[in-house]
Amino acid sequence: MNSTHFSILLDNKKIGITNLEKADVPMGVVFGQISLINIADGYTFFKDYCVKNIIGITKYPEDKFISTRHIPNLQVFDNDRAEIKGVATSVAGQGNSDFEIIVEGVPHSMFISKFGHHIEKYKELLNQNIDKDNISEIGIDSQERLYIKPEKEKFTLIYRTATEVHWDDKGNFLFSPKPKEWTYFDWYRQIIGVVETECNCKLLLTDKTIWVNVPNDLKAQIIGA
Repeated sequence: MNSTHFSILLDNKKIGITNLEKADVPMGVVFGQISLINIADGYTFFKDYCVKNIIGITKYPEDKFISTRHIPNLQVFDNDRAEIKGVATSVAGQGNSDFEIIVEGVPHSMFISKFGHHIEKYKELLNQNIDKDNISEIGIDSQERLYIKPEKEKFTLIYRTATEVHWDDKGNFLFSPKPKEWTYFDWYRQIIGVVETECNCKLLLTDKTIWVNVPNDLKAQIIGA
């Protein structure tokens, strides 16, 4: 069980902690209960802040319920001071202390490194229903892109995941950009991970997989992954 505590800062001031104990893996969302620090009335605190800073809210005063839109200066950091940054961070809850923080659009690479336990749990839930396909070919093409060719499946809409993983309609293969900061092995894991978590399909190496222009050390890394 993951026990990492994440610090919540608003305008650079720590207002609480969370475990980010819940997630919607396909949507790239993590969220969790907030333990507020030195805030007696959470509803009033968040309402007043959003009104003052012109941030959209939905509220029901009679129930002291509030749900905010994206709060730009609301940040979440892990124990190593790395920010858990997505496309939007918001708060929802009611009363004095019953609130959750929601981080939407967490990049896939960050999800893998910071929230692997959520991915594993999600995989367990899908394990009985996940599609599987063999990898017929892996290679590095003339444009220095890593490509992976499935035997049967096609992933024509994978660009919608905004993970820099793409599909070539003519060659019927997945491919990465030419590596810059990431290695070819990083991109192999990215492609395989995105297909599994976003497209519900596990791509499998076999003894019939063809290797094209793949250095032996990279081949060994991929086989051992």
